[in-house]
Amino acid sequence: MNMTNLRELEIRWPFNIEGFNTEELDKNPPITQSEYLHSLSIINNINNDERRIDPKHLAHLLLSCKNISKLSLDVEIRRLPEYHYLSSNLACIKLRR
Repeated sequence: MNMTNLRELEIRWPFNIEGFNTEELDKNPPITQSEYLHSLSIINNINNDERRIDPKHLAHLLLSCKNISKLSLDVEIRRLPEYHYLSSNLACIKLRR
């Protein structure tokens, strides 16, 4: 499937990346290569502490989303990724949980 023209992406739980290199985030292939992606939502409807999103997985996903302006997170997360993983176009962040 070609996702290079994708404008909005919603990921429902579970969110896991197989074969993920936790030492060097930039060594992993990008999740999406769309230059047009402007809205990203990650949603977890399962109430379970073991179902938290890994901050490194989120940081890697955000690295490949250079142009997003809207980020919505409805997940349990220990901490948000550092600011340099976020798009400079980001205008709106919605956090739940």
